[in-house]
Order: sequence, then structure tokens, then C-alpha cells
Amino acid sequence: MKALKFILALILSFIPGAIGMYWTPSGGGSAWYGALVHPMFTPPSWFFGVIWTILYFLLALAFYLVIRSNKSSRDKLLSTELFVTHIILNAAWSYIFFGQHLIVLGAVIIVALILIAFMMRQEFSKFSKDSGFFVLPYIIWLFCALYLNSGIYFLN
Repeated sequence: MKALKFILALILSFIPGAIGMYWTPSGGGSAWYGALVHPMFTPPSWFFGVIWTILYFLLALAFYLVIRSNKSSRDKLLSTELFVTHIILNAAWSYIFFGQHLIVLGAVIIVALILIAFMMRQEFSKFSKDSGFFVLPYIIWLFCALYLNSGIYFLN
């Protein structure tokens, strides 16, 4: 049963990446992104795939620690709702930013993701310290993403 919960957590965690690949430049997105002026400290394109793989894996571990805990399903409900909300918003960002070129709305989504991630960290920490800790790199990256997204807006 633990293995199935871990597989479920992995699948759920990587859904935004799978959906987002369609819209990102490396996954068939337009030349639009490449033509934009990018802010200083924009990582090379290969870095995004690496960082997102690590982040999705850490989020899977965090969520797995929540769903495998002995607490009641009622206790897990808010954590699960937050996790699913993050999945939806994360996937939506790729479509909004890369697919529709709505840079400001992309930044709004990232701000919402930051808020959700902080709430996830707080709720996940109720199940284990590690679970909350595994959300921290995601929060840090979301602030980097907000910098990049906002920088693109102001420079273009």
C-alpha cells in the first residue's frame, strides 16, 4: 500500500510538468519566448528541466509523507486540497505564460502559487517536519520564477 501511495504522489506531482511541456519552448512552444529580453540571472534553458524535476520529486515526497500518515482522512483533506490547487495553478501557468503570452496573469498565478506553497508547507508540517521541509525549495524557486516572469514583463 505504501508503494502505491508513493506512485500516486509521484504521478500527481509530475502532472504540471507533463502538461507544461506542451507549452514550453523545449516542448514545442513558440519562438516568442526566445525573442523576449530576459532579466539578468536568467538560467540557461537546460536548467529549468533539471530544477523542475527535482522540485516535483521533492513535492511528491512531501505529499507522500502526508498521505501515508496515520492521521484521519479529515486531517489530510486541507493538505490534499492545497496540493491539488498547486497542481492546477502550476499547470495553468505554462499555458497562460507560454501558450497565451499573458505575462501579467502569469505573475498573478505565481503569487497565488507562493501563497498556496506557504500554506502547503504549514499544513504538511503538521504531518512531519520533513514534509514541510521538502516544500521549501519550491517556495524559493517560486520567488525566482516571479523575478523572471516580472523581469520579462518590465523588459518587454
